[in-house]
Amino acid sequence: MGRDQTYVARVEGGKRDPRWKTVLDFARALELEPMLIPRSWVPAVDAIVQAGGGQPEVAPPLAGGQW
Repeated sequence: MGRDQTYVARVEGGKRDPRWKTVLDFARALELEPMLIPRSWVPAVDAIVQAGGGQPEVAPPLAGGQW
């Protein structure tokens, strides 16, 4: 990620407020892809994740006629 351990520890400890780019770097280093969704959609997204048992590879797609 190109960040030193002390910086990461300060972010984790809430002593440093990272920029959005840094949040993206952290997420991608953990093989995550952050997404912004409307708050009103959170229950639907939770239901989709639950239907897949938390396994993204078996959850239905989040786009197209599946909704």
